[in-house]
Amino acid sequence: MTAKKPKRKYLTPEQVAKKLGISEGTLANWRAKDMGPRWITISNRVTYREDSVNTYILHNGAAIYWSNRAPINIGWKAPGGQA
Repeated sequence: MTAKKPKRKYLTPEQVAKKLGISEGTLANWRAKDMGPRWITISNRVTYREDSVNTYILHNGAAIYWSNRAPINIGWKAPGGQA
């Protein structure tokens, strides 16, 4: 018996931008500069694998939040003592 592969979930640029806390325009700029989470094009539509987005957040999460100046508490203090 062959084990079934889990079905991959795909996200739209709108969903990814919301998850990252950025605008869709910023996400498009990142694609143009070959930055950000990996994306693929399916039928001329940009899409993201959810696991790729989660991996990107895991490795770049703090940088994402700092670059967008979104204050969140992730267990360490910012320069100047802000949480």
